[in-house]
Amino acid sequence: MRYKGCPVEVVSERGVKDIVEFMLRVLDEVGMRIENKTMCRHLAEHGCEWDGEFGIRFPRRMMEKYIDEERVAKEDVPPEGRPVRFSGGAAGYPLRWVDPADLKVKTQTFRTASGMVRLSDYLPGIEGIGSVGVPQDVAPVMQPLVMRYMNWRYSGMTLANIYVIWDTRLCPYIAEFCETVSEMESAKGGMERWFRANNYLVSPLKYTHEEAEQFVWFWERGYRCTVGNLMSMGGTGPATIAGAAGLCAAELLGLSYLHRAFYGDKGFSVASKVAPLDMRSGCMPYGRPEEHLVKIVTAQVAEYLGASDAPSLGTATGAKGTDFECGMDKAFGAGMSMGLYGSVDWSFGKYSTDEVIDPRMMILESEFVESLKRLAAEVEVSEKTLPIEVVKELGPGGEYLSHPHTFEHFRDEIWMPELRSGEAYEAWVAGGSTDVLEKARRKAVEILENYHPRGISEKTEERLVGLLDGYAGELGLGEDWKPEGMRAGE
Repeated sequence: MRYKGCPVEVVSERGVKDIVEFMLRVLDEVGMRIENKTMCRHLAEHGCEWDGEFGIRFPRRMMEKYIDEERVAKEDVPPEGRPVRFSGGAAGYPLRWVDPADLKVKTQTFRTASGMVRLSDYLPGIEGIGSVGVPQDVAPVMQPLVMRYMNWRYSGMTLANIYVIWDTRLCPYIAEFCETVSEMESAKGGMERWFRANNYLVSPLKYTHEEAEQFVWFWERGYRCTVGNLMSMGGTGPATIAGAAGLCAAELLGLSYLHRAFYGDKGFSVASKVAPLDMRSGCMPYGRPEEHLVKIVTAQVAEYLGASDAPSLGTATGAKGTDFECGMDKAFGAGMSMGLYGSVDWSFGKYSTDEVIDPRMMILESEFVESLKRLAAEVEVSEKTLPIEVVKELGPGGEYLSHPHTFEHFRDEIWMPELRSGEAYEAWVAGGSTDVLEKARRKAVEILENYHPRGISEKTEERLVGLLDGYAGELGLGEDWKPEGMRAGE
């Protein structure tokens, strides 16, 4: 399967231009509130208008020049198309997990969250691991440090890291922690491998004192802290598709300029990070059609402006279990993304808008992504795959199962999943009527019992645990702060 270009538009060219005009007016006439005068002063030195307090505006002419300078040429899709692109990771902040032993939803602990790291490391479709569980048996102030340790320690093959800060007191500890592992595991890359720091604008258009102080701390010491955003339709942004898309894109364009001013970044992004509120409950369920519509609109805006975005639709869900609703939401997002943009970015394992992670879902989704890759694979057309001599030999009513041609080609041509059903109904009943969720449950239990990778050496682990003990003492925690399962060498 090859992608030949997106055939769908949800707004006209005039509509795209109106959204861009809206974005520029927001940045010029409203601007942002950035609650740190060091940041405001630096932005003013790079052309922004500063009111002397915390108000920063981005003049229209400056932003138009910025867009022209950083515009990325539109990617030319060759006439024959290009292969569909796949990526996928396990990340988020799930406070709960589904225990495969009894299928009950339970609070995440250090032991269970580190198990989710191990499971993510095992599954072939997962290319990167983020915060797959927030351990609730760890004091909140220590969580950003412990979660880094957890990802580094329990992932042996897959790149695993997190970027959370959450508490400004942790900034020097995070820097030292990452410097230590970088020095002790130098063969695996320097600070660019180990160091991550990120916090968020509070939509609409506000960067609060705490986050700004963290940003400045890292910037003044030569580290990068990236600023992101997340907006809700009808909550922190307009309830209209066009308004939410435009305000979110304005935030991201302003943040792109901020990153250029502080770090010299090239290019800019306006990719949507918007989901609608459910107006009956006030919650923000993922997987709704408006979420996809806003992403498609901002993809059109990105193409018009020459942004560096690689458009893709989400594969998240607000469903409350590993059920039919969950499967529909995730598969719909993936299928639409393949058709519209020739790419799939899969988010593994989570439901209820990232509140719960289910090991069974991670396993089933890994297999599902493999099926999408098979669907998107090139179809070979050759003398071998058009076997006229075999057809002549077998003739009408022929049987291909036992023919050498089938033996030679079936492994390459016919996908054989591990968990999906492949037998007749009677055989399935005779075999115990095991459904796919039960198969995935058993697989999860097997992996968690038997797969124990190590991402850092025992010496590095001992040093990091020692640092954590020291930080805990400085933060006023008792000697028994350490959660069950967190012992050097365990």
